[in-house]
Amino acid sequence: MLNLSNPATIETYSCNFHTDNTPNSKYPVLVYRNVLNKEFLNAATTEEDKVIQLNESLLPNGWSAEQTWGTSLNTHYHYNVHEAYFVIQGSSTLILGLDVTIIPSNNEDNFQNLSNKSYLEITLNTGDLIILPAGVSHCSSKYNEKYRYIGAYPTNGEHWKSIAKVHIERAKPLQYDNSFDIDISKNVKLPDSDPIYGNLPHTLLDIWRSY
Repeated sequence: MLNLSNPATIETYSCNFHTDNTPNSKYPVLVYRNVLNKEFLNAATTEEDKVIQLNESLLPNGWSAEQTWGTSLNTHYHYNVHEAYFVIQGSSTLILGLDVTIIPSNNEDNFQNLSNKSYLEITLNTGDLIILPAGVSHCSSKYNEKYRYIGAYPTNGEHWKSIAKVHIERAKPLQYDNSFDIDISKNVKLPDSDPIYGNLPHTLLDIWRSY
């Protein structure tokens, strides 16, 4: 199911951009290439079955695969939990760290005029994994219609809650309590281990603790 290659291949990307409406994070985004093997990806199973199978590897490491998702063009972030995407089909270029009031697909001219120092673009392909620290905004720009991924979350954390432009405009997040503050994401506890490599050195915990 998993290609357990050398953990040194983990890619790190800083998304600690300053914006008025998005906390982002001091922790880097982590990208693991080709972690899902071809047998798992090509098996004639439903997406629900793939979630169950993936959990056989994730749950012992303190992560839980929840469900599958497709393309999201709406810039948003999860302020209360870290998130992992396992890409099971297709590809997409994600825009990370952008102020949530900017939605590239709706504001193409404004987006193109931004400095590339105010956001990050990462292309994900089938089999890749990306881990987004709590507070880092994300959305897709370029993508194909086949793009699908499994969302996974630390079992020591809360169920995800999202903040997008609509919540900023209403001055408080829809459906959530009034105690929300943009700095909450800074205090989200670290996962118990790396979803793929557990507690091997030079993986998620070592990387994030170094920040």
